Amino acid sequence: MKRDKYDAVVSDVIREAAGRCECCNRTGRLECAHVYGRRHHNTRWDLQNLLSLCHGCHRKFTECPAVFMDWCAANLGCGHMEQLREKHHQIKKWKQWEKDEMYQHYKKELARVREIRATGDFYPIDVVSYQ
Repeated sequence: MKRDKYDAVVSDVIREAAGRCECCNRTGRLECAHVYGRRHHNTRWDLQNLLSLCHGCHRKFTECPAVFMDWCAANLGCGHMEQLREKHHQIKKWKQWEKDEMYQHYKKELARVREIRATGDFYPIDVVSYQ
């Protein structure tokens, strides 16, 4: 599936805000992982559906989705996963203006997160979700 500018900005926000792998706490090269894959537009850019993972953890979870779902339930909580499951089953047709508005929102959030990170804050930084 083709990665577009919307995917890129949300990925940047997730990775920058976490500043580490949410599984093993490694820093460095991070990847944005989706609990429910990108083909599901209703959760594609939903921050509840996204995690910052190192390459090793991302690959491990991609190869073993059952292990990933167990990890998500244990670390994100059953309530979080239930809300995400409900969103996943809804249908969302993004209008172009909504995607553009979401993009601008996350560009501002990315700038804000980078500004906070530049002050030396190395803890996960909360991001305001568009949805």
